Amino acid sequence: MSDFFSNVFEVINTVREKVSSCKNSENILQGFGRRAEGAPTLLSQGLTQALTFYLYKVEELNKFVDVYGWLFKNRKPNIDVCKNLADDDEGYLLYTSVLFYLFEKLGVECKVEDVHGLKTCLTNISGREANIYRKLINYVIELKKISKIMLSEEETKASTQSR
Repeated sequence: MSDFFSNVFEVINTVREKVSSCKNSENILQGFGRRAEGAPTLLSQGLTQALTFYLYKVEELNKFVDVYGWLFKNRKPNIDVCKNLADDDEGYLLYTSVLFYLFEKLGVECKVEDVHGLKTCLTNISGREANIYRKLINYVIELKKISKIMLSEEETKASTQSR
């Protein structure tokens, strides 16, 4: 299996595993699915603009930094991550975290350790936007497909458990 598919499956498995510990995991994953569905179109209109939009929708960047660290760096969060993911029923917080993780996998200099690192990251992306977009879009399209599968599996599991 190529690195490409390994990375996509790694991301999906990490999201499923971590979010499954949250009380409202099905709703959280549905929000993620909605973001995954619309991402290819939004990103095609301009990568830097789309990222700015995602970060704007996240609202509190410190929450984003904590969720990212919790998901992908195994850092103990300063906040109640599950509550924040549940409060963000549109899925921006979770999906944006995944996008920034993919940048790291693509070799983009992005350190999501604090809010200042995000500024540097956006600057690095902006300078190489077309090149990064060409690499990222394949991941985003696969995430869209796999998130549909992931959601249908979660819905099946939830309906089986409620019986």
